[in-house]
Amino acid sequence: MIVSAYAGTGKTTFAARESGAVDLPSMPCSWILPDPGDRSEDELEREKGALYHLRNPLFPDNYIVEILKAERKYDYVLIPTSNEVVRRLQKEYGRKVLLCYPTDDLKAEYRERFLRRGNSESFLELFVECWDGFLGPIKENKDGVHIPLGSGIYLTDFKERFDIERIKDNTAAVPMEQIAELEHQLTAREKELALYITGDLGSCIYSSPNLADPEEKRFLYQIGRKIYGAADLLPMVLPSKMLKNGNSDRHFWTTDKEKVKAYVDWYVDSSKRMCTEFEMLR
Repeated sequence: MIVSAYAGTGKTTFAARESGAVDLPSMPCSWILPDPGDRSEDELEREKGALYHLRNPLFPDNYIVEILKAERKYDYVLIPTSNEVVRRLQKEYGRKVLLCYPTDDLKAEYRERFLRRGNSESFLELFVECWDGFLGPIKENKDGVHIPLGSGIYLTDFKERFDIERIKDNTAAVPMEQIAELEHQLTAREKELALYITGDLGSCIYSSPNLADPEEKRFLYQIGRKIYGAADLLPMVLPSKMLKNGNSDRHFWTTDKEKVKAYVDWYVDSSKRMCTEFEMLR
């Protein structure tokens, strides 16, 4: 059974209390992140909604595969509110989804929930300021089972309701052979990716990043953090076929991480220097 629940409704707590449940965050699939390592839960919470993460172009297909695999293993797979993911699970794979979300009047209460667990300002802007944008499409979903949550209510308060819905669910799990084929397609797409870093001073293209390699993910994450806030520098991971091959005076291709780091350092330093010179001229 798939449970799509809004941020702050208690997915992590529910999964910790119920042996047959798993909390499956979308962040590791939607963004290119390093493995958690030694970072604390508080640090991981502050990471949510941060604007320096590089988007994973394989999302949401990679996340849907993880959901379908988890559904074969667990009674309850808890996922965040994502209309695109929920719709595809329903339409393409015939999955029954429980839709759990706060009632309209609880924006202030959920803001306090987010603050208590240490979420960043950018997270608050996303999940509080864009409240209606997230919840509107979900509330209009006619194929899901709607479970509104009132004030002070969490997912653990609905365990009996979840059990009833699971017993009523007669849909079969997606066959492992079909999931394996989806994974094969993702692997083929991943081999065709490139990191594209572009700005007014020129562009750098890093070929064939291996998103399954922990060191590679850490490198891409660090590049995103280094670039964040730089004047006009924009990093993206894209299918390489979208980019023109070959070097020019405007951009260059490389498979060398050190060259990418050197390019970013040079660009960021140049941008800072130009800003300083501009300020001196004012």
